[in-house]
Amino acid sequence: MAKELHLVKGKYVGSPIIYHSTKYSSDPQMEVIDDSPKASLKEIKFLQKLVGKLLFYTLLVDPTIAVAVSRLSSAQSHATELTMEDATRLIQYCLHHPDAVITYHASDMQLVCHSDASHQSEPGSRSRITGVYFLGTNSANFEGPGLVAPNLNGCIGFMTTIAPTVCAGAYESEYAALWGNVSNMEPVRQTLLDFGHPQNPTRIIYDNTVAGSLANRTCKQRRSKMVAKQYHWIQERIAFGDYILEWRRGIFNLADFLTKAHSTEHFQQMIPYFVHYPNNDTSIQ
Repeated sequence: MAKELHLVKGKYVGSPIIYHSTKYSSDPQMEVIDDSPKASLKEIKFLQKLVGKLLFYTLLVDPTIAVAVSRLSSAQSHATELTMEDATRLIQYCLHHPDAVITYHASDMQLVCHSDASHQSEPGSRSRITGVYFLGTNSANFEGPGLVAPNLNGCIGFMTTIAPTVCAGAYESEYAALWGNVSNMEPVRQTLLDFGHPQNPTRIIYDNTVAGSLANRTCKQRRSKMVAKQYHWIQERIAFGDYILEWRRGIFNLADFLTKAHSTEHFQQMIPYFVHYPNNDTSIQ
């Protein structure tokens, strides 16, 4: 890819997205507006090629760059100079961290999911919904960033996308994430069954109690008709016994990694739980 797109390695960067820390105060949080000049037609064509190449790579090999690629993909039709700066950051990260490898261990072949969402973190007050899928019951035993988890298997798939609806509250975003992950895992469960690996109820690790209560039908949701129309299908799948929810604090939820940009320090801590780089080892010491 580097030769085809004429990419040149520059200054080292430790994460694929420029990180801006969140500032909490009593003042209203303002919408971030990109008013930089529009990118040229040549730059847009380059961006489209870059996204195409990296989308294939992240889907098959390296989920750690998925959020960066997804954001560029969403912006490529109306790219600006700021978009091209984000693309440059991602390019330099990939050039300095090539040839990612996912390691798999023998397991009982039981599907496990970590589910999360970031509420209204995308342009237009949209939310990003995410999930990470593993095989092996021990794959739920993530003990937090920077801590060794020897039984954590390599992920077999992931989801990071913008929710199909504008979510009014954080619980709606989390509920949408549960819905999206169950939708994605239905064919995976059937494929494992066809391969001779019958599935127990699939464990879904989540961190929002209201979303979990809605999915388990232990509370009633009255305000949003959209939620009832779009996402309540998950209640049926849980009632059938195909899925079981397990609440854990957000720090123990691997899907959080795919919801947003992170500081370089945190990003480097999380890399070993997804991939490693033979030529640039970032394994936990």
